[in-house]
Amino acid sequence: MVKSITLDVNHKCFDVNFKLDTGAEGNILPLYILNMFKVKPKLSVTNLSLTTYGNFKSKPDGSFIINCSTNKLKNVPLPFYVVNVKSKPILGLKGCKELKLIERIDAIEYNSVPVIHLPRRVPQALQPKLKSTLNNLEKEGIVSKVNKPTDWVQSLVMIEKPNGNLRLCLDPRDLNKVIKREQYQIPCTDDIISRLEGYDEDSHDAIMSKVLERARSLNIKFNPDKLQYMVSELKYVGQIISKSEFNWGKEQELSFVSIKELLAKAPILKLFSANDEIIIQCDSSKDGLGSCLIQKGQPASFVSRSLTNSEKNYAQIEKELLAIVFSFEKYHNFVYGRKVAIQSDHKPLMAIVKKPMHKISSRMQRMILKLLK
Repeated sequence: MVKSITLDVNHKCFDVNFKLDTGAEGNILPLYILNMFKVKPKLSVTNLSLTTYGNFKSKPDGSFIINCSTNKLKNVPLPFYVVNVKSKPILGLKGCKELKLIERIDAIEYNSVPVIHLPRRVPQALQPKLKSTLNNLEKEGIVSKVNKPTDWVQSLVMIEKPNGNLRLCLDPRDLNKVIKREQYQIPCTDDIISRLEGYDEDSHDAIMSKVLERARSLNIKFNPDKLQYMVSELKYVGQIISKSEFNWGKEQELSFVSIKELLAKAPILKLFSANDEIIIQCDSSKDGLGSCLIQKGQPASFVSRSLTNSEKNYAQIEKELLAIVFSFEKYHNFVYGRKVAIQSDHKPLMAIVKKPMHKISSRMQRMILKLLK
């Protein structure tokens, strides 16, 4: 948030737009702003060293105390540090409090019922690392200890980064249900890609220079391990973007014609062979089950059926497992006593079937027991 504040410099008033930063411990006035004043205040020498959000060190040119005014309060003395940077002036937490610029925004629905999560157990191997991470976050002023009862308590979620550090998050599912949200249109992929620029190396470098200069002015540091620079091909929001144009040639035309021919004719079923590998492809929709028995890349049998009214109420993962059970029941004479490979597009099934039986639902337990016969 940006707020216009009037500074009284030797009885000369200057209006300056400050960025209100409640995470900042001090007030910052860039040197280029100070040089715009016709009357300059006398600076005091300071040995203080400032640390930015990006962990950059900065030495102030000096400090001074000046009277500040808003439309609510007049002549409130505040200390400022003068720093030679090309960023917006910053009014820190104490300055915002002195000028009464902090307003509490209640973003929770009025009739919401607070939820308190029970604390989750932390593995013993991660407890020292968790304590160290919390202490560091507290020293940096990012988090603070809570020593009093609170209405909302969210569970802690820990994620181990590739470098071994912990990323601490919260489980906000219950809180998200009652938050008043800002409604806005989410851009689609075409809208985002249409705004991408840089059609040659020179324009790419020019835009990159602007980005780096902007980041430098705001003391933002990039992680080189996550930066892709000067690449000819990029995977972005699920699409591969490159300088190569798509040309519809003879090869594409032949493939298109071949697809139409395959769709227009019924497949010829292969005779089942007890010596060939058996693959079963199965799937489930919201209304039915389907399965295909394949050997050497050719279908040997197709089966399908509609779901009953009660089966339509199953969870999708249960329907997918039901499709496998249905396939084994139909192909029992072919697959009994033989090794079979199952192909399904529902990857969560792989994790479910590896779980202990007592940790899955009763319905899925019965289905898995049928498959084990």
